Amino acid sequence: IIAINKPAGLLSEPANRADRASLLQLASLAFGAVTLFHRLDRDTSGVLLMTRGGTVNQRMARAFKTRSVLKDYVAEVAVPNRLEATGTIITRMDTDPNRRDRSIVVSKGGHPAVTHYAVIKDANGRQWVRLSPETGRMHQLRVHMASLGAPILGDRLYGDITSAARLMLHAHRITLPADLFGADTTFTAPLPPEFAAMP
Repeated sequence: IIAINKPAGLLSEPANRADRASLLQLASLAFGAVTLFHRLDRDTSGVLLMTRGGTVNQRMARAFKTRSVLKDYVAEVAVPNRLEATGTIITRMDTDPNRRDRSIVVSKGGHPAVTHYAVIKDANGRQWVRLSPETGRMHQLRVHMASLGAPILGDRLYGDITSAARLMLHAHRITLPADLFGADTTFTAPLPPEFAAMP
């Protein structure tokens, strides 16, 4: 397994031939053939896992399919908002029919989307939250936060791009289940400098 701390602004994988460099392309140059099991949005930073192939691929695929991989993100969100101290957001999500690069919450159809959250710090008019998605819908965390009036700062699609120099969303930790390696295995990406005010 290869764990990489992806910088904000870099695609996880190319969406089409015209795309500029992606993390998958760069990792392939450095490590040879690799498999990408999950993706982060271009504007999101943080830990992302790849494999070199072999039997680990089947075990990783099973772990992601059964949702036994735990992902923890941190984000700074707009205030005031409708967030409680902790909560779970359960919606259905689908692609925005008017913009293929966006997702929306829908009352029927679409796919289930579940996110657990907890406010980490709320001080001086700033608020940070920890986000733990159960599902992996496109832009799930960004859409769920915006749905409660708490768009992630710097979000160009669901909030105010001028509210921060970058999207304030970071994939902080990912934990693989014990059946992969005999014990739970956690990979952590250090918080970027933009998150220095968060405890």
